Amino acid sequence: MSAHFLFLPTPLRFVVLCLVMSLGAGGVFAQGQSVSPQQSSATQVDSDDEGLAPKKSGKGTHPDDGSDLGEVTLGTLEQKPIYWMCRNHSIVRTLQIETRDGGCRTHYGKDGVDRVVSQSQTPSGCVGVFSNIRRNLESAGWKCKDISQGRISENL
Repeated sequence: MSAHFLFLPTPLRFVVLCLVMSLGAGGVFAQGQSVSPQQSSATQVDSDDEGLAPKKSGKGTHPDDGSDLGEVTLGTLEQKPIYWMCRNHSIVRTLQIETRDGGCRTHYGKDGVDRVVSQSQTPSGCVGVFSNIRRNLESAGWKCKDISQGRISENL
């Protein structure tokens, strides 16, 4: 999966993500994490908890000032798309920051529907909203993972 994935219309992006998650048998997803088959509902993912744990790299796991998302800073926001998946048992939520025309939008996906939850002329506005939503989910027991660089490969 390449960066072109993020430019698909939101409903199609969700369908592609669900299809990728259901491949499991021969595919590899998100930085070498194996994906197991899922249940029939498109918004439910059945996989182990280890692959979705937040990174424990010190700074950035829970930014208080909204200036840092894991390893993504405001300076690299326009060069690196931000797309996260949060999971609580078999329920999935998605978070995305989309940049365009010098501004940005924060998207939140729930029950297969993506909504724009914020718009800003500065990236820090979107990063702040993104960080707040992510912090709220993680404090409620959700496991979130950066899937911006997710890719599919097949074992031969």
